Amino acid sequence: MEVLTPLTVGAGNENEWIRGVDYVVKNGKVYILDLQKAVAHGTDIDCLSKLLASADEKGICELLGNQLDDTSRYIFCLPALSVNPIKSFLRSQFHDKPLVAGSSLKGALRSILFSRFRQDEQNDTSVLGSIRERYGTDFMQFIQVGDIEMQSTSLVNTRLFNLWKERNRNEWHGGWKHANNFTSKDYQPSGFNTLYECIPPGQSGRGTIKFSADAFETVLQDPKLSLKVKYADAKKELLNGGIESLFGFVNDITWDYLLKEKEFFEHYKDAERTDEILEFIEDMLDLVQKKNSYCILKMSAGSGFHSITGDWKYDDFIDTGYRTKYINGAETKIPLYKSRKIVEYNKGLQLMGFVKLSVL
Repeated sequence: MEVLTPLTVGAGNENEWIRGVDYVVKNGKVYILDLQKAVAHGTDIDCLSKLLASADEKGICELLGNQLDDTSRYIFCLPALSVNPIKSFLRSQFHDKPLVAGSSLKGALRSILFSRFRQDEQNDTSVLGSIRERYGTDFMQFIQVGDIEMQSTSLVNTRLFNLWKERNRNEWHGGWKHANNFTSKDYQPSGFNTLYECIPPGQSGRGTIKFSADAFETVLQDPKLSLKVKYADAKKELLNGGIESLFGFVNDITWDYLLKEKEFFEHYKDAERTDEILEFIEDMLDLVQKKNSYCILKMSAGSGFHSITGDWKYDDFIDTGYRTKYINGAETKIPLYKSRKIVEYNKGLQLMGFVKLSVL
């Protein structure tokens, strides 16, 4: 796995880093505090505990003084100010290395395969089988995906691209969300933004994807189970075709997804810096190829509704329907799935979570 755009596999809301409690900011750097290191350096732990309980960032910095580097678990450059907690990355228990969980990668592949096997106009949640059967007909049990350990992380700033319209007008525009009820075409690095700990582009790691074609064949030979397996021939063809067959499915879905996103941002290009997003999408389209020696996949944080569902529900991302909301007593129709998580990296705007999978 090679990371193409900032990738985040979340460690869970309970592990978010809160300013003044889990980290402090000083001289443009973020210091993730380590209590064990603080104790080892002779810090007054009772005093530190009181400062942490009151989120007294200034007091913490004064107490730790020039030992701030030595008493921190991680140190990052601060990409932008934010009032929201920092979304931390999942890490391996033994090596404290950032970990792309096999379950996260498998979840992204599951969405791809759901889209591949379902029939047109069929919203059938049983396409991939069920895990409730005694021996299981869930197709994903025949594809095992291992964890991938990476080297290091950094912090990136993300903004929410959102649709909005002017009062008493019906036309929707693209823009940047600055508060719960305020979106405009103007881009600002801070304001309703969130920092993510991520794997930066350029890093790579090794993992495994294994196919159990023989085990699937055993299920098909069971008269009771085989009747419950949908699209058996297509699934058998995938398992027998191996990794290149899987890569082909992924590339097809990614290609279609990128074209729809390109159309979406072209339609709402009146927002500032939308041209950078369109340029990025063109670069991703250039990477997707049909030889299937590798594939381009979007996964994890920032995937958005369309990627999570396998990109099958809508022919385009502009006409996705509306929900009704009453604003100031007036009925208002709001487009569905109108937001995108956008990351700023290397002075450009990108979609999050694109990786390249290839065979060693």
